Amino acid sequence: MNETPITILDETPACPCGAALLEGQTACSKCLARERYQRKQSARQRRNRRRTETRRPPRNPRNSRNHDANGAN
Repeated sequence: MNETPITILDETPACPCGAALLEGQTACSKCLARERYQRKQSARQRRNRRRTETRRPPRNPRNSRNHDANGAN
């Protein structure tokens, strides 16, 4: 039989990307920066989506029933 000793794996925690972490860390700096960027982008997209829903085009009346077809009162 093969008498190769089994080595114990290093118990150093690793980030999902494969980077080794220091004690107390949950993710490496690269992954933390990526998560922060994704949160900022999703917030920016939500903000821009809400802004476009509530804004009206410039120089157009809010209610077309108060104006005739030519735009005069």
